Amino acid sequence: MEKHRIFVTVKNEPGILAKVSQLFGQFGLNIDALTVDANKKVCTSKMKITLQSEPPLIEHVIQQLSSLADVLQVNVARHAARSSLSAVLSKRGVAFWLVAYSLFITLLGTNIPSPLLALYRAQWHLSVGMVTLLFASYAIVVIPTIILSGQLSDQIGRKNC
Repeated sequence: MEKHRIFVTVKNEPGILAKVSQLFGQFGLNIDALTVDANKKVCTSKMKITLQSEPPLIEHVIQQLSSLADVLQVNVARHAARSSLSAVLSKRGVAFWLVAYSLFITLLGTNIPSPLLALYRAQWHLSVGMVTLLFASYAIVVIPTIILSGQLSDQIGRKNC
């Protein structure tokens, strides 16, 4: 038995999910995972169905699925055995390391001026209290700027319709 992923684009009509699941039940197939995303602009939905079956049976099911009136498109992706390398490079893994790298660069960037404070103190003859105030003022400016920039990017950034 092979694991298959079937992507089905359907008209967003009442009862289509029941028709699709009933079709799989008629062939004695169990759906392992089912995800449905509606597209409100086009009045369609995209189903992602994961199941295990023999290839000849799945071809017959795909043929029957394509013949349903409300089904617009059917695509099949067969699962290959995942290696440990591909598991590490999964979307979540990449996202985690991207966020970790971004945080590291941000923290590094905010601490780069720290060694310069000793130079400023010697060159401008500042007291320890003034150097502390200078460092604190830097943090007082950077933190609200990051917060306001985040809110601003949420308002004028990418729009999801």
